[in-house]
Amino acid sequence: MEGKLRILLVIGHSQSFRILDLFEPLVDICDVSAASFLQDLKKANYFSQIGMKTFIEDAHMPTHMRGLEEEIEKSDLVVCAGFADGAVMQTLRSCRAHQKPFLIFVNEAASIRKVNDTDDALRNDLLTYSKGFISYDAEASEYLSFLGVDDSKILTLTPRIAHRRLGFQPQLRKKFRKYIGLSDDSSLILCADPLETYSRGTGLLMAMKYLIQKYPDDYIQTKLVFTGNGPAKEQLKYLAVDAGIAKHIIFISQDTSPFLRDLYSAADMAVSLSSRISSSEV
Repeated sequence: MEGKLRILLVIGHSQSFRILDLFEPLVDICDVSAASFLQDLKKANYFSQIGMKTFIEDAHMPTHMRGLEEEIEKSDLVVCAGFADGAVMQTLRSCRAHQKPFLIFVNEAASIRKVNDTDDALRNDLLTYSKGFISYDAEASEYLSFLGVDDSKILTLTPRIAHRRLGFQPQLRKKFRKYIGLSDDSSLILCADPLETYSRGTGLLMAMKYLIQKYPDDYIQTKLVFTGNGPAKEQLKYLAVDAGIAKHIIFISQDTSPFLRDLYSAADMAVSLSSRISSSEV
């Protein structure tokens, strides 16, 4: 083989960007690029040293990237993020046609179960033709073993904080706290999830009210910051007022991507509205 090994990372609608952090250390010794849908591109991508190639969705083949096959043909190794994503099917078919080695980066067991329960043919093809599986989720690895994948084909990694994007910086902590009017001795709880479900947001607000009432000395100066948007946002704003804790709640409406590190540096705790967090996206 002449030149650097050409690795193509395929990120479909699953938008699992942890795969970028995993392969970024290889950019100096390999030619690493990533393919994603143009409409799904997030600002987080621009933190990566891996070049992003964007594609539009094929009007005749939904969930497929128009022109992806040409990139796969030029690659030496293809790694696809997700299991149930339509781009996985497209990548698998193209890799088989061009005889390219194909790996799957698995986010969580739920995506594997979805394919296992709904599409036996796709499941069998993925398990048969993939050269291996990379996982940050121990449950996903166990499920792959349960489906018959040899353990030698499964690489289970320990999740790590993406320090490049979320690393703590004292100056950024002070800067963001000053921006929202929060003193150094106050506590900040961050919730960055989309506000899609009113019931889960309600639970978090009621928990905040309970802590303030039960342990006033510890939580009277605490602020809960919501950075996500969604249909439940306005209702949660009214609920905060009705519950008498509005002065402890902050809703940030602007796009937080440019100051993501500032947010995490300023926070003392991060909470999620999801009952299950994909460990690969921590």
